[in-house]
Amino acid sequence: MAIELVTGHSGAAHVSGADAGAMHAGICGSDSYVLGAVPSVTMSDANTLTIQPCDLMVEGRHVRLSGTNTLSIRSGAQTGKRNDLIYVRYTYDSSTGVESAKLGVKEGTTATTATDPALDNPSSVLDGATIADVAIARVSLDALTPTATWLLPQLPTLAALGDSVSQSIKFTVEVGKNGEGDTVNIRGYVIGPDGAEPLAVVSIRWVNPKAFNSTAWGTGIKVATMQGWSCPIDADMLASSSSTSEYYQVINDGIFFRTSTTHSVGAATWHYGAMVFPVQRA
Repeated sequence: MAIELVTGHSGAAHVSGADAGAMHAGICGSDSYVLGAVPSVTMSDANTLTIQPCDLMVEGRHVRLSGTNTLSIRSGAQTGKRNDLIYVRYTYDSSTGVESAKLGVKEGTTATTATDPALDNPSSVLDGATIADVAIARVSLDALTPTATWLLPQLPTLAALGDSVSQSIKFTVEVGKNGEGDTVNIRGYVIGPDGAEPLAVVSIRWVNPKAFNSTAWGTGIKVATMQGWSCPIDADMLASSSSTSEYYQVINDGIFFRTSTTHSVGAATWHYGAMVFPVQRA
């Protein structure tokens, strides 16, 4: 049995890349990611791929691409398609203990349908591999025309996760603004990180103080407005009330009360609904 205080002074050099890598993988995940903004990857000409500066987390190892990095891509065939993979190669020299990283190109095979080539060293650094290749971009060649695509997912920051994983939605109540006596209890939360189709979960209970007539499939009554969020689709939810024709609808940032039939809504009628719908930042 052995125990070691890694982040502590021991009087001798003892912290290794494997120590830092294990900690990073435990926090960030064991796969590979881009930290911060996704870099631009472009073909500056038919045979030159350009990757702009970025920071990567490659199976627990922090790899930085400084300046503008260029790699040579062999021309495609007049007919047929081909995929080339751009990879980061991690290398550990067991004789010196030196670790390093470099970029490389794994060329695919020209065919009617392009497929990604198998990397030469697919084993993981976290499993003790002394050489490990991780694909970060793809160059797809359709005959002589190359197109570059970034592959690694973006790792969200803790600040972004804390702001968007579960947060309350602020609403502006639109009914009863002039003292009509409407009662609106509305509460909503956004679940899921930005960029991963977050969902809004909203419950609403509106009590109208006075009777009114509602027109079938009319524009309805705007009950509340979401602040900072909007719905990319028109989402409907049946409202629990004395009439089964009543429902709430989300259009952009507004929540509307509508009916599918023309009828009179009595005074002091309550309309309750619970909705789940996709949202995006407004």
